Amino acid sequence: MKKYPLFIIAIFSLAIFFACSENQTVNDFTKTFEGKIGDEYEIVAKIKLSKNQLEGVYFYEEIGVDLIIKGSVDTEGILILNEFDSNGNQTGVFKGNFSNTGISGNWSKPDGSKSKAFYLKESEIDYDSMSKSLSSKNLDNSKVEFPPSDFRGSWSDEGDVSANSRLELEINQIADKIEGSITFYKWDENGDIKESSGLYALTGSVIGETVYIQLHSQGGTITEGKLTRKEDYLKFSQNQNADPRFPIERLVWKQSSN
Repeated sequence: MKKYPLFIIAIFSLAIFFACSENQTVNDFTKTFEGKIGDEYEIVAKIKLSKNQLEGVYFYEEIGVDLIIKGSVDTEGILILNEFDSNGNQTGVFKGNFSNTGISGNWSKPDGSKSKAFYLKESEIDYDSMSKSLSSKNLDNSKVEFPPSDFRGSWSDEGDVSANSRLELEINQIADKIEGSITFYKWDENGDIKESSGLYALTGSVIGETVYIQLHSQGGTITEGKLTRKEDYLKFSQNQNADPRFPIERLVWKQSSN
């Protein structure tokens, strides 16, 4: 019988050990986690694992409103968690993996857009009492979807617009609040600016993919409306009490810079 040096046997044994370790299933549990989505959104989650199936809830610490999460984890610790609002609409998806330090990966919209890194670590937080406390303090924000869409940048119309008008926007955003400016131009058949209604201040609040806006002049608020985002396009709509200095609706915007 051929003899092998002890160190070769030891190395072979370690290789088998690590190969088996990588394929270990994650043990069933019910745990609370805390962490972040991106650099700005602090979250707390309560997750139950049973027979490779995951379910639970989580909230953003800014509002304390539960979002439902459901999914699964495979034998290598890779997980997918689908996120739903209180009406059953899918609002996001977590894809990541378990490790010795917690859970990490990427959160995105269901279509894969708005991707942000996330991480979660085990926590001793009492999820239910914290959620109840936060939601009672933030009832006015209970319909806000986080993370909100990003509307920052310079925008100008390049789509469904009339032949003799143009709108330009400059938008700054912090969390779900925006501010900036808006200008409406008219130009002649040669493409030269014929007149401008002036430069107006713009403020608003982001709810999901929509900003509810107000336009202001030195004399006060002149009109209200909304901006709806789809990828790199915005649709501008005024309310019924529209200001004649601005188009009523069906203007499409394309982001020109960040």
